Amino acid sequence: MNAETLEKQFKSSVCSDIELVKEGIDRYQIFTPFRFDDGDHYVTVLKKRGDRWIISDEGHTLMHLSYSMDVDNLFGSGNRSEIFHKALTEYSICENDGELYVEISDDNSYGNALYSIIQAISKVYDVLYLSREVVKSTFMDDLKQEIHRIIPKNAKVTSKWHDSTDTSMNYVVDYRIDQKGKKPIFLFGLNGNQKIDDATITILWLEKKYDFFSIGIYEDQEKYSRKSVAKMTDVCDRTFSSLLPNVDKIMNVIAKVDSSAKEISA
Repeated sequence: MNAETLEKQFKSSVCSDIELVKEGIDRYQIFTPFRFDDGDHYVTVLKKRGDRWIISDEGHTLMHLSYSMDVDNLFGSGNRSEIFHKALTEYSICENDGELYVEISDDNSYGNALYSIIQAISKVYDVLYLSREVVKSTFMDDLKQEIHRIIPKNAKVTSKWHDSTDTSMNYVVDYRIDQKGKKPIFLFGLNGNQKIDDATITILWLEKKYDFFSIGIYEDQEKYSRKSVAKMTDVCDRTFSSLLPNVDKIMNVIAKVDSSAKEISA
């Protein structure tokens, strides 16, 4: 199939503003009007791989995402990974070492293939703009991943821990971290005003029964009520304004809590 015929098929299936430019043997750049928010165009390349034609983004989409997030999260568990893999499945897109591509099944499917990969790129990029509730869940996914990554190897982590007498689970600790010879650490993920208030009340209730060191980690402290944040600051031993920029500091605090449950000065 010649380039002119291919271009007509692409225009018929996607939009009229498409240009096909030959770049070498069995390789064409497909210029479309679709862009990321910063103005960069989607990368779509028609090329031959083995005996089959494919349309590929040549790894550009995930590279673009990597400027704003850790793309490794797309290949783990949690909401971002679910959205990513759902987009690939929905539009029959393959992924290999960060490259997204779609195989051309026959001469009549070039246009549909271009449509599919453009839609998939758009959906994949949407992981940056999840709804507010999904973002909250993603923060907790990120927190879980980082906590299990940074705690000492001999530490025990219990998620959703509560006192045995609290059968209604009114006072739940997101993560209890136990280290040999040290008092427990009660760690809270703070991703909403209600969650901050609940954590404050939980710390006050547990202080009557336990000697522990408390840590609060905000999704983004500046987003929340100053009143709620102030109350949390009054009762929590150590708080962090956000997660990812403070991972090393959080790791150091966890490591330096001594047997009296007081933080050792660095």
